[in-house]
Amino acid sequence: MNNNVKFSVKDLNLYYGKFHALKGIDMDIPANEVTAFIGPSGCGKSTFLKSLNRMNDLVEGCKITGDVRLDGEDIYSGMDINLLRKRVGMVFQQPNPFPMSVYDNIAYGPRTHGIRNHAKLDEIVERSLRQAAIWDELMRAMHSALALVDGEGRIVYANTEFARLARCQGDVLHLMQVRHLPDYLARSLERHVEFVWRTGTDFSDQEDMLVEGKLVHLNVQCLPFTAEDGASGNVVVVYRDITAHVEAEQRLATMLRQTVEAFTHAVEAVDPYLKGQSGLTGELAYHLAAWLGKDDPALESTLRTAASLSQVGMIRLPHELLTKAGPLTPEERLLMEKHVDYAVEALRGIDFGLPVLQTIEQMHERMDGSGYPRKLQGEAICLQARILAVANTFCALMRPRSYRRRHDEPAALAILRERPFKYDQQVVDALAAFLQSAQGKEFIRTLQQ
Repeated sequence: MNNNVKFSVKDLNLYYGKFHALKGIDMDIPANEVTAFIGPSGCGKSTFLKSLNRMNDLVEGCKITGDVRLDGEDIYSGMDINLLRKRVGMVFQQPNPFPMSVYDNIAYGPRTHGIRNHAKLDEIVERSLRQAAIWDELMRAMHSALALVDGEGRIVYANTEFARLARCQGDVLHLMQVRHLPDYLARSLERHVEFVWRTGTDFSDQEDMLVEGKLVHLNVQCLPFTAEDGASGNVVVVYRDITAHVEAEQRLATMLRQTVEAFTHAVEAVDPYLKGQSGLTGELAYHLAAWLGKDDPALESTLRTAASLSQVGMIRLPHELLTKAGPLTPEERLLMEKHVDYAVEALRGIDFGLPVLQTIEQMHERMDGSGYPRKLQGEAICLQARILAVANTFCALMRPRSYRRRHDEPAALAILRERPFKYDQQVVDALAAFLQSAQGKEFIRTLQQ
């Protein structure tokens, strides 16, 4: 035999029942080279490859004749099949696990190599799952409620967690109609299953459920499932309890809101002329966003939070500078402008989950580049900052300061429209339109109180 030949195949024939899939194949596959089999789908490429490590042995009704040798040894005559598959692996287009548990799939190789110690196998399995970055997801899945509903609306499988959610014994659930489940679960399951039946697509949602008087937050995932016999209409439904996560987020949101309120009160205590400025700016910014057609909860939250915290840096400025009765000198103005950097420095460690910090940093920039602190201009200034710039300036102009009286509405709008344009004129137009509305007139009354 040629020493460079790894596989030698002579007159290989393969049958699936009466179907003759591979016919009289003769070929040598050299060692240390890449051999490619190219052909259309269904021509037998995978079937031939599986004959090289006897994966076809697992196919019922498969029959093979001929001679296949690995390094001169007949793989179909006396060779240990596990050792063969150890030497000849096969990577499929999609994951192809054995019909056994995740644990046993991963432990299969080590067990084949003689490892029997349970602690050692546990270590190998956990390490493998962590390296594949699916350990945490698998742990969560083990505590998820899972059910399989057939095309007639019957529960054909339910795990222990689903039985616990349904407050039933597992054997009672078998072939139970979904509508016979407890009301809180039946309504949910029927709605999700019917959506998958109607659309044939996956479905994911988050819902709250009152279970035995306790509010439970659940992540729900549904997907169509075709059985091995080809029966369609089956739906897999998974409920994952995310109550702890939701409650933690709610506590964090409460703490963040309290932090914002504390900062706002601290700023207003430093300069009495700023009292209420942050809240009014946030309220007006919200309305301007709506008039611009930006009905986005994340944008609203960003605008309100940024407005509440926009004056935080004022705390570090000298009190006499904040309350000076006359115009500021150029040196004093440069010092005043540092409040933005002070605010960013104070807030940088807080994870808002929104572009709050960017908005605060840019809301004193101007469209013509005359603003501060970075001299940004035009579209380089984010939209939320351009909205807040108009809202903050308008509210400031409409209220008195230590060095001037308040402006009236036409005068304030005229300042916002001065050329070269310092403010986004689309936002100014939205402001003018808002002020003509009933809500706008009510806002002006509040602003002037």
